[in-house]
Amino acid sequence: MDLTLVSTGITFPLIFNIQQAFTRREKALTLIANLKASAVSLYFMHRDWAQDENFPASLGNDHSAAALHCKMLLMDLLRDVRKYLVAHRSAAGS
Repeated sequence: MDLTLVSTGITFPLIFNIQQAFTRREKALTLIANLKASAVSLYFMHRDWAQDENFPASLGNDHSAAALHCKMLLMDLLRDVRKYLVAHRSAAGS
């Protein structure tokens, strides 16, 4: 049997498999980055939403009640997403 035929039969599927794994990884990283960017955008919207009597000087107040509450909720969300993504699935649950 020709060694070239065997090496070609092994090499091409292996290369395609590795390429697909990297493609899936890049897509997952893009989606996680979009989630984080959306969380930061939500935080900025809640932080700057209230237009009190000091507007526009009140913009960027990270110590307002809305900003602190939103930050706590978003941090909990991102922490829970991270726990979900790194959790090991049991063999019985699969």
